Amino acid sequence: MKQIRLEPLNKTYQQLSTLLCKTALDIQTADYTATIAWTRLIQEIQHTCAVFKSYAAKEEAILFPVLHNYEPALVAILRDEQCNRMHYINELCRLFTDSYHATNKQKNKLFSHKLLYRFDEFVATTLQQINEHERMINDVLWRYYSDKELAQMASSFNLATLVTSPKNDTAFADDVISNIVPSATISSARRHTRSHKEYKQHRATKELALAV
Repeated sequence: MKQIRLEPLNKTYQQLSTLLCKTALDIQTADYTATIAWTRLIQEIQHTCAVFKSYAAKEEAILFPVLHNYEPALVAILRDEQCNRMHYINELCRLFTDSYHATNKQKNKLFSHKLLYRFDEFVATTLQQINEHERMINDVLWRYYSDKELAQMASSFNLATLVTSPKNDTAFADDVISNIVPSATISSARRHTRSHKEYKQHRATKELALAV
């Protein structure tokens, strides 16, 4: 009988997916000419961006170091896609200060179309990544950690206490992008420090193709 293992990121990914879909729906139905509704929508989008920035910080602090002990090439794949998400987040934050952020109805309508287009792209890309990432991450963690250890890891990814990020705060996303290490540049020195089996690079390439 196949053993059912704990999925440490399942709840977190469900929270992220639900947040994305709710925000996307609110963007579609918002009245961009109503000041109160417009202000609430901006706050909601800023909160969504803040959640993803905080999750990226948790990836860097907790998940990536753990995975790197066993599969550094997988970490390179996840970082490449994290960089892609941060680009989207930066674009969304900057939308609030561009020329479309105006009070007249015509410019608000143009802004709403641009916002909806960008956010829909972000949602589609992120949901596809989340679905593929969970499988790849579980494949590694299940080999080396017990369910008790995975439960402790899952608790560290709790997103419930996050607060709204400051307006147009792109510093963290910019830092991730500027310090990104593409998979092709993983040094042989880092690979020699691994204490477990070598990661099959052709598998990593195949996984990246599936995730994109």
